[in-house]
Amino acid sequence: MSLQYASDQRVRVWEVKGKGNYSEIQFSSGRKDKRDGSYKNSPRSFVRLVWNAHEKANQLASLVEQAGGKGVTIVLSNASESNEPYTDKAGNTAYPKSPQITIFDFEFFENEGSGSQEKAPELSPEDDIPF
Repeated sequence: MSLQYASDQRVRVWEVKGKGNYSEIQFSSGRKDKRDGSYKNSPRSFVRLVWNAHEKANQLASLVEQAGGKGVTIVLSNASESNEPYTDKAGNTAYPKSPQITIFDFEFFENEGSGSQEKAPELSPEDDIPF
């Protein structure tokens, strides 16, 4: 499954590690399969946060820790995926085993609790609206 970097693409971050000039995260994305109604998840590791995203990494790491295993949702603002060849130690052209995902900027998802399934309060006969 491929990750589509559509406008406002949301992903759930599970782990954040500082690496000096950049940070690495583990995240997953998902979609609903229209054929059978099931959800297809796509976990990603070794995703790099650079530039503005790297500046937000400490705050993201704190939120992930506070979430206690539930992860934190972010909205990708600017990200890229590449699968470019490189030169290995022997001087040969090699291809990565998986694509390199780089996130340049993201926003924190604001509506974490909006999906609650609470019922609307029931009205008693006295609460009828006179129409």
